[in-house]
Amino acid sequence: MANEISELLRESALLMVVGMTVVFVFLIILIGAVNLIGAICAKFPEARPDTFNGKPSPVKANGVSSSVVAAITAAIHQHRKG
Repeated sequence: MANEISELLRESALLMVVGMTVVFVFLIILIGAVNLIGAICAKFPEARPDTFNGKPSPVKANGVSSSVVAAITAAIHQHRKG
């Protein structure tokens, strides 16, 4: 009986070590992949869109009154303002 328990403990310890090794290797690969993607993104930066110049673009209001468009524009401005 003691031999069976000893064998089970050895097997569980081996399983634990294998599991921890797999997780450790996966995390190392994940960190390497994130760093590689960061290096690629730094080397080839994405083009930034032009910043807002303060002038609203022309609005084509199909059936919407200008007062509703003005109210929506004011609400968006207030929301972005904080």
